[in-house]
Amino acid sequence: MEFDRSSPLQADTTAGVLRIHPFCEALRQSYLDVTEQMERIYTALQELLGYRVRSGLTIRQFTIAAAALAEGCVLRGRVDCAHMHGILRPTGPDGEAQEWTLFGVALNTLTNEFFDLDPTWVPPTVDANSVSDVLNA
Repeated sequence: MEFDRSSPLQADTTAGVLRIHPFCEALRQSYLDVTEQMERIYTALQELLGYRVRSGLTIRQFTIAAAALAEGCVLRGRVDCAHMHGILRPTGPDGEAQEWTLFGVALNTLTNEFFDLDPTWVPPTVDANSVSDVLNA
């Protein structure tokens, strides 16, 4: 069966199934692979830093939301760059103004909604292998 390039989904009437164009399937698999890798990294970081996912949410959801935010900001930055940078926030020492990006502000907000400090957390012993494990998760 040949695929119509204008549609990612095709009905295969001989087999009675809906088929996905090979390009779309490869793209889907790529997104899943990246999501799984980032999910492992975020899980390792939350354990290392003493955070937990808020009730009703998952690391997978955070991973997908963070990736969508990054992708959207990259695209938006191409057409509205002036509003993507130069946001001053009182986050420096003694409330000193620091420059943030719109992506940074949004990711900070997203992170605050998804995570809170784990009151039962005990800091792990950190050595070179622990840091390497997080970076290679």
